[in-house]
Formats: sequence, C-alpha cells, structure tokens
Amino acid sequence: PRRIIRQAFDLASRAIYDNSLNNPEEGQMCTTLTAAVFRHNEVTIGFVGDTRAYLVRRRQIQQLTTDHNQVGFRLKYGLIRETDAMTSPNSSLLTRSMGSEPICRIDFAKREVFKDDVIVLCTDGLYGFATDVEILDVVSHHEPEEAANLLLKLVEKRNGEDNISIQVIRINEVHRAIFFRGVK
Repeated sequence: PRRIIRQAFDLASRAIYDNSLNNPEEGQMCTTLTAAVFRHNEVTIGFVGDTRAYLVRRRQIQQLTTDHNQVGFRLKYGLIRETDAMTSPNSSLLTRSMGSEPICRIDFAKREVFKDDVIVLCTDGLYGFATDVEILDVVSHHEPEEAANLLLKLVEKRNGEDNISIQVIRINEVHRAIFFRGVK
C-alpha cells in the first residue's frame, strides 16, 4: 500500500508542478491530499497538507494524520492549545503540499481495522467548522452517505465558506491475512 500511495502522490504532484510551470499566468498551483488503501485487516493512509483522516471506533475518534500547516506544527510541539488552533489565522498556511515541488514529501499512518470501524477523510472545510465530537456523533449514528450529508449541512448552517470534501467509510467485513511458512 505505501508504494501504491507514494507512486500516486508522486505522479499527481509532478503533474501539478508541471502544469504550474507551463501556465505561469495562473500562479503557483498546489493542493493537499489524504488517501487510504485498505488491505486485509489494515488501512494505510498517505497524507500531505492539512486534509485529515480520522478513525472512529467504539464511540471514540482519533485523528490519524498530522496537519502540515503552521498551526499543526505549533500543536505538535505544544506551542498552542487545540482550542486556540480552531480560530488561528495561520490555520491555512501550509508547510507541505502537492505541486509546490516536483516530488512531495508525504507521511504515512497505518492502523489495524475491525468490523464497524469508520474512517473519515475530510478537508478543513469540515473540521474547521465542526468539532471532533460532532464528527464522532454523526458518523456513529448514521450510515456513511447520510453521515456525510449531515456533516455538510452542519457546516453550511455555520456559513462555512471553505471548500469541503468528506468521505465516510464503514468497515463491514474484515479479512485477516493468512501467511504460510514453507516446511522442509
């Protein structure tokens, strides 16, 4: 999964970078990306920028990614509190992105998944206007498509002006990998 994710990110980052060079009138182009690959009983997440992945399990939510922005950096090193991060004017200043360089530096997270786990992939258009507790509550009580729609409506009520992408994935079945060892 890591190799697949790395190849996809490298191709996308190079395409964005080249497009930016070929169209200087458009200015520098860059974006953020989080992708999940499921294999057997694991999910591997690749990420760059401030698009997040969450794991919801047994009525608890855990952020699997680290934001590659000024606020994420300050949170990581304890320079600001999480409550201050939501209202920080520096929240959208990226420290890493796709397209700003030909090859982007990505990070990975890997977790074992179980039946009924939920993975949420989203942009700051969601988490900038909804708390982790609100996300947890909605995805815990609704099927994925309905949960995504309810989260979108919640953000719209709060006049969220940022673009928003939400993907909610519920694990309905898990296949364990079986490894056999040769016998002499």
